[in-house]
Amino acid sequence: MKNITVSCVLVIVFLAGPLEGGELIKNYDFSTTPFFGFMYGTAGKTLYEHPGGGKELNRLDWKMDPLFYFGGRVELSRPRPLELWGLFLAFDMKFGLRGKTGFLENREWQAANHGGLTAFSTHDNNVQNMTDLDMRAGVSFPLLDMFALKIYGEFFYTRFSFYAADGEGEYAQQLGAGIYEESFSGSESFTGTVITSVQNWFAVSPGVSLFFPFHRLFQGEVSFAVSPVVFCNTRDLYLKRNPAFERRDYMKWGLFLEPGITFSFTPGEKLFVSLGFSWRYIRGTKGENHAGEDPSGASGTEASLSRIGVIIGAGWRF
Repeated sequence: MKNITVSCVLVIVFLAGPLEGGELIKNYDFSTTPFFGFMYGTAGKTLYEHPGGGKELNRLDWKMDPLFYFGGRVELSRPRPLELWGLFLAFDMKFGLRGKTGFLENREWQAANHGGLTAFSTHDNNVQNMTDLDMRAGVSFPLLDMFALKIYGEFFYTRFSFYAADGEGEYAQQLGAGIYEESFSGSESFTGTVITSVQNWFAVSPGVSLFFPFHRLFQGEVSFAVSPVVFCNTRDLYLKRNPAFERRDYMKWGLFLEPGITFSFTPGEKLFVSLGFSWRYIRGTKGENHAGEDPSGASGTEASLSRIGVIIGAGWRF
C-alpha cells in the first residue's frame, strides 16, 4: 500500500516538475484538497457448495452504517477546460476512522433436507482499518463551449479490516448428518470477538465524465466508470467455531460500476469548496479455490460491495 501511494505521488511530481519555468505552467494548475466524508453500504461474501455457484452455505454481510473517513486529493489539470484540451491526473487517499460502524449479519444454510436457514446471528461491526487509494489519468476536451468531456483510466485499491463482537444468534437443531429442523429452536449470546475479516479490492476501469459550469461561481461534474476487471482476496477467521478456523479466498472478474456527481463553489481564483456523491457497486467477483480448513465444505466464493459515499472538501490551486 505504501509503495502504491509513493509511486502515485512521484508520478504527479514528475509530470509537474518539467512545467516549472516553462510556458506550459501557465496552462496547468496543481491543486490539493483535504476532505472528510462518510459511506453507507455493505461488504459481503457468500460461500457456495460448488465452484461457480450452487447452494449457498454461508453469507457474511458487513454493514457500514456509517463509516467515517478523512483524506485528500492532489490533481494536475487545466484551469480552463472549456477553452483548451489537456491532460489531467488525480490521486485520492481515504483513511477510515476506527470504531463501531453498523453490524454484521451471519447466515448459514447447512441443511440437506430443506433450503431454509439453519443459523442466523448479528454482531457489532467494528472497523480496524479502511484504506482507499484511487488514481485517475486522462484527457479533457471542450464541448460546445459549454462542457468539458473527460475520458480517463482509473485504478483503485480498497482495504477493509473488520471484526465482529458480541451479539445474539438463533439456530435450528441438528437431527443428524445434514438433517436440521425447519425452524429455529435454539439461541445463543456471544461475547468478545466472534469473526475477523480482511478484504482487499483492486479494479482497473475506463471512465467518462462531463464538466459543466452553471454559474460564474458554481461548477458541476458527473462521472461514470464500468469494468469487468476486478480482483479481491479475503481472509476470515471464525473464532467461536469449534474448532476455530481461518479461510482465505481469491476471487476475480465481475461487474464494477461507479457513477458520481460533484458540485464546486469557487469564491476566489484559488480557493474552492466541493461536495461529492458516489455509488460504488461490485458483484459477481468469484473464486473456486481457497486456502484453510472450512468444515462447511464450501468450494465456491463470491465477494460483493455496495456503498454510497459523501465527500466534503476545501481546496487550493497553485
